[in-house]
Amino acid sequence: MNTPSNPNLEGWSASYQPLLGEILPTFLPAQRWFAGKGAPIEKVEFEQYVSWPEHSEWLLARIGVWFTGRSEAQHYALPLALAWPEDGEEKWRSLRRSALTKVQIQARTGWLYDAFAEERFCQLLVKLMAQNAQIPLGAGWLRFSATPAFAGCPSAISEALPVKQLAADSSNTSIAIGDRLLMKAYRRLQSGMSPELEMGRFLTEAGFRNIAPLAGALEYEDGNGERTALVLLHGFVANQGDAWRYTQDYLKRFLDNCLQQPEMVRKADEIHGLYRIFATTLGRRTGELHRTLAQISGDPAFNPEPITAADLTRWLNRIRDEAIATFERLAQQRESLPESAWPRVDRLLAARGALLASLKQTATLNPGTVKIRYHGDYHLGQVLVAKEDVIIIDLEGEPSRTLEERRDKQSPLRDVVGMVRSFNYAAHAALRPFTADRQALAPRLDDWERQTRAAFLNGYAEATRDNVGLGIDLAQANPLLQAFTLEKVCYELRYELDNRPDWVEIPLSGLCELLPLLDQPFPRINLLSSPSMESAMSILFEPVQFGELRLQNRVVLAPLTRCRADYQRVPNALMAAYYAQRAWMGLLITEATSVEPMGVGYPRTPGIWSEAQVAGWRKITDAVHERGGIIVLQLWHVGRLSDPLYLNGATPVGPSAIAPHELSIALLRPKKTYGVPHALTVPEIAQVVAAFRQGAQNAKRAGFDGVEIHGGNGYLLDQFLQSNANLRTDAYGGSPDNRARFPLEVVDAVVEVWGAGRVGYHLAPRCDFLGMGDANPLETFSYLVSALSQRHLAFIVARERAAPDSISPKLRPLFTGGFIANEGYTQQTAEQAIASGLADAVAFGMLSIPNPDLVEKFKTGITPNAPQPETFYNKHPYLFDLAEPMPAEGFYESDREGYLSFGPLKVSA
Repeated sequence: MNTPSNPNLEGWSASYQPLLGEILPTFLPAQRWFAGKGAPIEKVEFEQYVSWPEHSEWLLARIGVWFTGRSEAQHYALPLALAWPEDGEEKWRSLRRSALTKVQIQARTGWLYDAFAEERFCQLLVKLMAQNAQIPLGAGWLRFSATPAFAGCPSAISEALPVKQLAADSSNTSIAIGDRLLMKAYRRLQSGMSPELEMGRFLTEAGFRNIAPLAGALEYEDGNGERTALVLLHGFVANQGDAWRYTQDYLKRFLDNCLQQPEMVRKADEIHGLYRIFATTLGRRTGELHRTLAQISGDPAFNPEPITAADLTRWLNRIRDEAIATFERLAQQRESLPESAWPRVDRLLAARGALLASLKQTATLNPGTVKIRYHGDYHLGQVLVAKEDVIIIDLEGEPSRTLEERRDKQSPLRDVVGMVRSFNYAAHAALRPFTADRQALAPRLDDWERQTRAAFLNGYAEATRDNVGLGIDLAQANPLLQAFTLEKVCYELRYELDNRPDWVEIPLSGLCELLPLLDQPFPRINLLSSPSMESAMSILFEPVQFGELRLQNRVVLAPLTRCRADYQRVPNALMAAYYAQRAWMGLLITEATSVEPMGVGYPRTPGIWSEAQVAGWRKITDAVHERGGIIVLQLWHVGRLSDPLYLNGATPVGPSAIAPHELSIALLRPKKTYGVPHALTVPEIAQVVAAFRQGAQNAKRAGFDGVEIHGGNGYLLDQFLQSNANLRTDAYGGSPDNRARFPLEVVDAVVEVWGAGRVGYHLAPRCDFLGMGDANPLETFSYLVSALSQRHLAFIVARERAAPDSISPKLRPLFTGGFIANEGYTQQTAEQAIASGLADAVAFGMLSIPNPDLVEKFKTGITPNAPQPETFYNKHPYLFDLAEPMPAEGFYESDREGYLSFGPLKVSA
């Protein structure tokens, strides 16, 4: 085929520079490798260019890109080539995706295109590397080089191997050359030693087998001897694709199976067994990578060094500066984001000061590890799946960083954080196509993510355990992990704002998950904790801060109705002994305590409206405080779940005149069903709010450390909140915000008395007992929890048994205070919940009844006593027992059974 004559070098410059000034500002932002997205381009210019010997239709160009309002330019490598009609229709079609524009030279029309799409151009680069060639360019040189590993790529030169540009979503350009070599072309250019070239040489020479060996390189050396990497060549490793695609395919199959087989009840450890093996291998190879990089080699660029206070300060200052810039951009772009993202955006902007302040304490900590060279941009897309193993690729670091930053030694925890965040991204991405089934499938993905995270961390811990500098104590390193996670998620957020605004919910959710950690003096980064890690076994016994309440451990006494007060609902000495026995728990939440006589619905439950009741409770708080315990009073109103027999003949009240579905009244004999309640008027609602306020004041007089408002389990506040019990059409009914109005008025009244830092809220997200239900529980409870978070409450207790359709995991990121899980937990599942980030503490109910020494039994491994339901209440549970009058001390001797009398205790009663 005859090829027309081509312009000389001067012709390239004269003919195309003006044209490219118009084309490139449009072409560049459309390229994945372009780092200037989101910034308006002011101008583009050729800075250097050279045509190749014997191939004048090829031009290697360095272009400069200047942005409006910025003084510094970005520099890119853009090799160009010309194609003519005589090259054939097939070639024209193959080049279409890489074409910049049509060109006309000497009455001939052709295409100007990216030369990395040209097979002969890429083959020539390989040939020149093998020859260690040098080509002059301006005041410097293009230097080609081959490593000893090139010898392991036979026939790479003698054969015209096929060339294929890979469609990877990358900040560079990757080209497969047969099944022998993989070429990586850098697009954005930065002067200085290439981290990937340097890392590739080091790891290849060190014998680390889980990378593609470095075979060759092309660098530009300027007149001062400073080098800029342009192209790297690696040995090709057979693989099944990157781990991101592998994971997405796996999760799609899994979610499809979940929908096709909803009855699937296999144990969780049987569902993801194969993927956990992969994740463990990935963790192990990551640890081995860090072990290799932590070796003392004699090379100052790679020798490990201890982390100093100056290092911590420098890292945290950078994280802080980037976080500030990220929040500023988030505020500026709020209105352009999907409306569904606005609530999270507003929460984050309101909490940004606290997030930034949380970095200060980290600067005083010693994470106990060394700083080393590390990957720097570690995620599933940087890993290839190779049979039953993995290959780690792209060792260049984060492309948006300077070369100096990427070559800087850092804590290897940054890589760990990067991969853990990638698991989170994978789960969110897999769920996106399943719009109609999100609520049902999300818990399944949460479980996969927890298992995967645990397997990865276990593999990493196994590989680094024997290395003095890398063995990680997660409990000690957690504040640093939180800082690195903040850094990583802020980077994710900036990227999504620039490139994929509809994905912004993922990093927003990640930032919101950090908010509950802010008030803790030593924040635990739950994103990284794992149920299987040895450190998780101590999580339950670690202190935690909820508002102004500092708990000595994370074992909480759940509020339990025990019916041991006297008939005037006055607490007694028996109850004082009961709570004092349990003072070793981190927080005691008392049994539900009525704020007014109209709020009772059970026999012998305590109140907080009379002076006698205040005095009775004072004896209890004194007894608990003598043992160093913390106790809060649960404020309660049963609403419609009562009967005139309890209310001196009055009718129970509720939001609407709806009876609770023919349920029998609890603990009342003879049995009868609940009646239709009186619908509270607006003035009567205000009176109930006043009763809660007075109850809060009385609780303070009784010596409590705080209060918890009972807003769950089908009682009055819950009745107003949930749609099937509230049919009002006024300001207290209808939409979730209207139905939440009364509960929030109660909260505001109580906070006026106590301050938000000593107030908690009890809710039951899936409360379908006692006649309750809601048309859209997730929407309703999300609104309430977000509103409680805005009021900065110390904690909430979410009573909900873990299940695939649990709502609590969705509510957890919405609340910035302490999140206490409750219902059916064991020691093991409690540790898992805290370690995996589902809770900050766990409230134990039935298990705490026969085990006042529950904390000690958990610590020592003694099997707790089994609950005895027949003793939960008492021998006199019904309204009155006139045949046996109440003794003067306010309780019956038989009340002790199952209340103070148990099996052998590990602590003094």
